Amino acid sequence: MLTGSCLCKGVAYEVDAVPGAIVHCHCETCRKTHGSAFSSVSSVPRDKFRWTRGKELLSSYESSSGKFRHFCSRCGSHIVAERTNRDTVLLRLGCLDTPILERPKLHMWRSESASWFDPKDQLPEFPEAPPLRVRHFEPRLGLFPVLPRRYIASCRAPKLALSFFLHISAAIGGLNFAPL
Repeated sequence: MLTGSCLCKGVAYEVDAVPGAIVHCHCETCRKTHGSAFSSVSSVPRDKFRWTRGKELLSSYESSSGKFRHFCSRCGSHIVAERTNRDTVLLRLGCLDTPILERPKLHMWRSESASWFDPKDQLPEFPEAPPLRVRHFEPRLGLFPVLPRRYIASCRAPKLALSFFLHISAAIGGLNFAPL
């Protein structure tokens, strides 16, 4: 059995079936709906799917003719999508609570993918948030500097910012400024 829920836990579901193929969809609608590079989905039989909590919290949006995206009206999590003429429901896997062993099978709608994302990129991985030095600046990883939040309100911030940027400039061989 699969279970899933929204961010605020107000809406929940169960599915008495194994998930279908996992797909990463890069279409513009999925990207904008989820605010991300793609949406990870899997289909399950409609007759095996049931809401267990919070059905009254659901809102829906018809993103294309006959396709409804259901989301929690309280926290905004997109939970499932369905086409009225199909016998399956698309689970948004970010809301799945049950661990699964299945792995994604494909990326689709790459013709509409975000310009800043390439699934072939090999990026550093961290079990949790990256170390502070990596989040703020690491030239070999190509990350840009961000002044730590604790310095922003400090009277020392301008001097620290200048020092910080001069250090970065030296580390990467100079800075180029583009007009705004």
